[in-house]
Amino acid sequence: MVDKKFGKNVLLVILSNGVKLLSSIATIFFVPLIFSQQDYGFYKLFLLYVSYVGIFHFGFIDGIYLFYGGKKYEDLDKNKFSKYTKFLFLTQLIISLIIFIFGLSLNGDRKVIMMLVSANLIILNLTSYYQFISQITGRFKEFAFRNIVFTIFNLLLIGFFLLLKIDNYLVFILFSTIINLVLLSWYMITYKDITFVNNNGKIKDDFKDIKFMFNLGIPLLFSNLIIMFMSNLPKQFIEIVYPIEKFPAVFSNFSFAFTLIGFTSVFLTAISLVLYPTLRKSDMIMLKKSYNKFDNGIIVLIFLAIVFFYPLSYLIKIILPEYLYSLKIFFILCPGIALTSSISVIKHNYYKAIDKNVDFLIIGIINVVLLVVLMIITYFFISKDIILISVISVFTQFIMFLSTDIILQKTLKTRDYKKVLYIVVSSLLFYLMIFIESLVISMFIYLIGIIIISLIFYIKEIFEIIKYFKKGKVLKENNNF
Repeated sequence: MVDKKFGKNVLLVILSNGVKLLSSIATIFFVPLIFSQQDYGFYKLFLLYVSYVGIFHFGFIDGIYLFYGGKKYEDLDKNKFSKYTKFLFLTQLIISLIIFIFGLSLNGDRKVIMMLVSANLIILNLTSYYQFISQITGRFKEFAFRNIVFTIFNLLLIGFFLLLKIDNYLVFILFSTIINLVLLSWYMITYKDITFVNNNGKIKDDFKDIKFMFNLGIPLLFSNLIIMFMSNLPKQFIEIVYPIEKFPAVFSNFSFAFTLIGFTSVFLTAISLVLYPTLRKSDMIMLKKSYNKFDNGIIVLIFLAIVFFYPLSYLIKIILPEYLYSLKIFFILCPGIALTSSISVIKHNYYKAIDKNVDFLIIGIINVVLLVVLMIITYFFISKDIILISVISVFTQFIMFLSTDIILQKTLKTRDYKKVLYIVVSSLLFYLMIFIESLVISMFIYLIGIIIISLIFYIKEIFEIIKYFKKGKVLKENNNF
């Protein structure tokens, strides 16, 4: 399960994500300095809408991801894939035009934002298609290098706006769209044998295959959407009840808190990207033996990483005093990072590997409905304080974590529930730090405390990992870490 190729692929994506981390830092600390709170709110609204564009390939890309996962690029039917490419381009073009026309019916900034979203829809979904091809065929070097170049462009864009003191967020989005287009063009040239190839057949000749990809991918699409909705719905709810035009500080602070969460979990993408192709090649025995190792590892890693809450808080107090309220929201959300990381990086990939996407979808729908109901009840009948929305968000994340874990462990016929106790104890330790005014003292107490807790729960597994890296050997197969 944990072999040299897997480790090399993870390191490649970690390298690209390391550069991406610089972009995240720039986005967190410098983008809010460029724009006013209202314009920053509109910029975050654009990003919120853009996060939904993946819905509009309707599972077609996900079907390709599932069906061809683990294949070599040389073994792919280029003629068939060229038809897939043309089909995807045509459908995304039509949908993009529909959204553009819809945008014309809106007013003010929202009109222009929706038009820019329509342009990014076709660009981002086609880029995702090519990135999926890189991932399923194990071309992670290619994927990582493009991510690095893409991130450098974003950093240059932020620096350009800061130096020239340009504060128009629409111009910023326009340049970001151009960067996305450049990345797509690069992928199209790289995969020219499935992009520009002239084939004799027509798209309709492969209609059965296209229909099959939709049928295969739709459950995965919706299960992916569940993860996205768990993160986006609180922001969407706040934007509805506190419109940016009237309450720019509310949505800006709430969105900024979620941006901080993304910063702390940036490296986990590396594991998620390479994990599924690896799991796809594994049998049930290997999946059973590896699940709790990966899951416990991610959870411990995140609770250790949460220590960065303190230096981040210090920097925000100095650089971005207008966003101090976001720290209260960020504080509540921090332990939820471990829950969502476990769900999205580990559990979701295992559900995909054992063909349980429908089960994951059902669990997710129940939890999304629960989240919406609790937000509505809280806001309209208890309190309008947005802090409570973040509390509800973490609570529903915990419920989803428990439900997905119980069913997955039952399916894999394994049992390890000490992770739940570890999460509760570690979260309690973090939340108790609120009673200590000094950030420095809080940081050291939390760091020492979380190390002690981790050793108490996983001392055997931690020493096993140290031994693994020291000797460079494969981890012993057991049901723990």
